[in-house]
Amino acid sequence: MDYIHGSVASELRVQHCSAGGLFGTPEQDRKFREQMAHFQAIIASFRFSKIGGIFYNEDTDEFFVGPTSSAEYYDDLTCHLLEVVSKDHLLESQPCMLPSIRNFLLRIYGEENNGPFRLASRDFRAHNVLVNKDFDIAGVIDFDGDMAAPLEVVAQYPLHCFLQVEPPGIVDTRPVVVERVAHTLPKLQRYKMMLVKYDEGDKSGNINVADRLAVTPASAYQGLAAYQQHQELRQSTDNEIICMIFVGDLIGEL
Repeated sequence: MDYIHGSVASELRVQHCSAGGLFGTPEQDRKFREQMAHFQAIIASFRFSKIGGIFYNEDTDEFFVGPTSSAEYYDDLTCHLLEVVSKDHLLESQPCMLPSIRNFLLRIYGEENNGPFRLASRDFRAHNVLVNKDFDIAGVIDFDGDMAAPLEVVAQYPLHCFLQVEPPGIVDTRPVVVERVAHTLPKLQRYKMMLVKYDEGDKSGNINVADRLAVTPASAYQGLAAYQQHQELRQSTDNEIICMIFVGDLIGEL
């Protein structure tokens, strides 16, 4: 493993006292985002016949690569989320319906159900990008979340880069939200055009990733991912509370 010298982009922007939503100066920010788009296009250019993941079949005592379709992948993800929530008090509340609703939307609007599938970096975010002092990208780290994935998983804006996409069909009229949306929209459009620039090299006839950023299927998957993160955070918090109670009981017995 080679050493890559660089600073975490999200930390360096704080050290540089960058203006809100920028990584360094406006020119450094533009260059940084274009390099992010170039990297995303390169990753997405790799094609696979199956969705990446090694699974164990308890019935046959064999390992296999799958799922073989986008629908199977979303079904598996939804079942996993519902298994987690079934152990939670949210089971009797509306939030437990969200995974099933989003899965339904993906079944209706999802594309390229049978592939080809693309390489996706699900942890592609600012704190996993190493840069030099001028915010030129030196390397990308943390590939644990990489997988051959459906189009909707690939068609996501990088995380923690001030590229927040609002849920479709929801209009929030609070001034602070209206201001944030107005400030973010041009950034979303510029990043999309950057991705188009590097995505044009795909002459295989497949759908360009840039054309599917923030559309309904991509937003539906984003919701599933956000729901999963929320549940994992909740579980982690619950475990910490249980641990604190346990330690408190031990101290009380001393």
